[in-house]
Amino acid sequence: MHGTLNHLLWGDRMWLGRFIDEPCTAPAFGADMFDDFSELAREREVTDRRMLDWAGNTTTEWLAGSLTYTSKVDGRTRELARALAAVHLFNHGTHHRGQLTAYLRQLDLPIPSIYGPSADENPFG
Repeated sequence: MHGTLNHLLWGDRMWLGRFIDEPCTAPAFGADMFDDFSELAREREVTDRRMLDWAGNTTTEWLAGSLTYTSKVDGRTRELARALAAVHLFNHGTHHRGQLTAYLRQLDLPIPSIYGPSADENPFG
């Protein structure tokens, strides 16, 4: 699970870096970014804030453009619609969070709320 959390953070940083022109320099797949869970959690919070800032300032004009980048995984240069890349960023996170939820269920462990520690924070009731 720790490796999945590292990979999820790596993916978010990789895509966000491409979007804001601040490339992520972590090695491919980010497997060894943060061995310590407390450090990983702190870095997750930093990245989440940066993603929220980016998403809150993203315009339809930006989304209508294209993104050219070189993959850390295979070294190939690609070009795709920014809107598609943004959707991929969030789908990638959803996929791996689903995996983590499945792991926790298999271990009969509690599932953390995505809305925070209090049910009062859940905007969907």
